[in-house]
Amino acid sequence: MINICQNPKCNNPIIGKRSDAKHCSSYCQKRNKQIRNKEYIKEYLRIYRIKYYDDNKEKITLRQKNNYDSDIKKEYYLENKQRILNNAKIYRKNNKKLRNSYEAKRRATKLKATPKWADLEVIKEFYKNCPKGYHVDHIYPLISDVVCGLHVIENLQYLTASENCSKRNSIPVTAR
Repeated sequence: MINICQNPKCNNPIIGKRSDAKHCSSYCQKRNKQIRNKEYIKEYLRIYRIKYYDDNKEKITLRQKNNYDSDIKKEYYLENKQRILNNAKIYRKNNKKLRNSYEAKRRATKLKATPKWADLEVIKEFYKNCPKGYHVDHIYPLISDVVCGLHVIENLQYLTASENCSKRNSIPVTAR
């Protein structure tokens, strides 16, 4: 009878080992232990989160209400507008290299996502004609784990600033 390695990602036969061996190599043994530890930690954290939520339900719901209530956010912004703008200006000034790297990455991604057949003049016109209070949004984002869109006119749309910020990097859900 041939024993099979107990590492779920390996499943190779155990050859030339003791009859009571459970793994085909020391690597598989260590890897299996790591996988078990990760599963234990995930389960522990899940139970901890449930217990924490049960113990602090009122506090959490109040915090969520305060975080997501747009009137409170708007009121806070209006009261602290100058301070917020000054902090943003200081951040931009102190983090130029970081901001430049983000912008360079975005431009490079845009270039890679722009096919040769794309009409750049039409895209430029689309950006120029964007109504006030709206953003130009890629329907399918240029960077995504699931699917990446192209920088073409068919993939662009106008969205209000709040819709675009809430959409983030998501892909539209279509009915099947």
